[in-house]
Amino acid sequence: MSKVIAVDGTAGSGTSTLTKNLCRALRVSTRHDWQGLNTGSIYRSVAWLCKQKGVELTDEAAVITLAASCEFKFTDGVVSSVGDLAVTGDELDVLGDEAKIVAKYGGLREIVRQWQHRFVELHPFTIMEGRDIGVKVFPNASVKIWVDADPAVRARRRALKEGHTVDVAEVERRDEDDRTREASPMRIADDAVQYDSTDLDEKGLLDQALEYCLASLAF
Repeated sequence: MSKVIAVDGTAGSGTSTLTKNLCRALRVSTRHDWQGLNTGSIYRSVAWLCKQKGVELTDEAAVITLAASCEFKFTDGVVSSVGDLAVTGDELDVLGDEAKIVAKYGGLREIVRQWQHRFVELHPFTIMEGRDIGVKVFPNASVKIWVDADPAVRARRRALKEGHTVDVAEVERRDEDDRTREASPMRIADDAVQYDSTDLDEKGLLDQALEYCLASLAF
């Protein structure tokens, strides 16, 4: 029987790092081959693919048709290739704004949801990271985690990662976009455990989440 841990949260709150750290820790603690999947990399790779194929990101039907025709492969939980095209992390890292455009399309989100479920079929012990995992993609997930942090802290974290200044207002606009989009808006699952990572380092957040996961999974 598969076990899914849904890790949702606001941009820059630490969900990606937590997912990676939880995978490593749970492999040791449970002796199962836990795999993580970064959903954001899927939407970034779709945007990247559109650029490679000359598809306008604002052409919803064309974006969905292109995505539906491709096979996405993952390495360490991040998209590594689309069909016969290799994708590098550096290429995906600069496509945040473009990914927001395509992520609004309900038809594309349904295609991505199918990929996500297929991933779990291949990897029965999965930590799935995103914005709508616990509410929309895996509402029956074994464990649901929500992570948030002060917008100013998240802006500083993104600036360090992306190598340029990030305004707090930009972070808050991103939150508003995620909450108000028509297709699968960002929302906290009623049964999710919530963590505020404002004053937590990687280890502090991991320790709390790992303890909760081990108690909830009941291996």
